[in-house]
Formats: sequence, C-alpha cells, structure tokens
Amino acid sequence: MPTKTVAKSKRSKKYQRRTLELKLDRVTLAPHVTRRSSKRLLSATLIWPRPAIAQRVDLKILEFESGRANFSGLAWSERIMFKEPVEGPFGILFDISRPLPNKTVAAFYRHVGSSLLKLAGQVAGDVVETRFASGLVKTPFEFLAKLVGAKPSKNENISAGDASRDLDVAAWRAGVRKALRVNLMPVEPEKKGKRTRHAEKPVAKVSFSGRVY
Repeated sequence: MPTKTVAKSKRSKKYQRRTLELKLDRVTLAPHVTRRSSKRLLSATLIWPRPAIAQRVDLKILEFESGRANFSGLAWSERIMFKEPVEGPFGILFDISRPLPNKTVAAFYRHVGSSLLKLAGQVAGDVVETRFASGLVKTPFEFLAKLVGAKPSKNENISAGDASRDLDVAAWRAGVRKALRVNLMPVEPEKKGKRTRHAEKPVAKVSFSGRVY
C-alpha cells in the first residue's frame, strides 16, 4: 500500500498544472532567403497545453530589417506570446508567411478588428472557447491567402516554412529562464491533396524563451 501511495504522489507532482510564460526573442531569416525589408506573419500555436484546451494561438506581424526581426530589447507586452496554464506534455507549432504587401497587412488588421488585435499586432485566442477567433486563428494563412488573392488551383501557398517542437515543463525550475530555438523548414505548395516539404536548409530560425511559475 505505501508503495502505491508514493507512486501516485510522484505522478501527480510530475503533471501538476503550472503557469508557462513564452516570449519571442528574435526571428532570423536564412541567408538564402531575401534580406530585403519585409513584413511577415508569424503564427505560434500551443497544441493541447492542458486537458480540454486543444489550442492556443498567437499571431504577430513581424517587420524584418536585413533578415532579422529582433524583439529582445522590446517591452514585455510586445514580446509575450503566451502566459498560459499547462499540464503534462504538449507541443508548439510555428508557421511563418511569405513577405506580405503593406495593403495585405492593413487588410489583415482591418478584418481582424480592434477588439481582437492588440497594438503589437497579436491575436491570442482560445480556439475552443472563442467563437469569432476560432474561425480566424485556426486558419490564419488561408485567411491571408484570400486577402492576397491566392488561388488553390495555382497551388499557391502563403506559408514559407513551419516546424513543431514537443515541450514538457515538469522538470523546469520555477522562475528560471530557458532559452529555446526551432528551425522552420520550407513548405511546398499542396500537390494532389498532400502537402510536402523539401529536405533542405531552414528558411528561418525562431529564438524564444520560457519560464514557469
């Protein structure tokens, strides 16, 4: 009996709910990607951060100068992606768009609306609970594709690259910053209903940091 009690206690401690804070540090385009100034959409999605919550999404319009969008010197309110209760293992998915014309960025802000879009260009929506946000944040790149007039018949893909990473903060020390990084791999247009990817170099590197409380 004591052995079972101890085992149960260890399991409950490992998967206890903790508050996770994730902040964006910088996004760097690969050398083979255009170095000209550009604006791109970065989508970050938490996958099953805790039971009953399938996704949490953050969208940012990034302004690149010489291939880099640096957030490290900005205010906390501009860097924050998530401050979210998490429980057990979960994942994070990043997706970055191709360069966006100014008129597309303006249309994106206008269509999302001031009630959801913050001044920093972010949307943080609970896909399970927010009706209006769910239709947008679940398919932000399809939404952008419509704005730029992309046609599925031409196999146009607004996404330039994506990548996912599994996370489990059970072993993280409370209050200690943890540096994280993920390389976004290039995405090909859809072909015969199946999305493929090149086994090539990353198109961008996302540097972010996490902390649990």
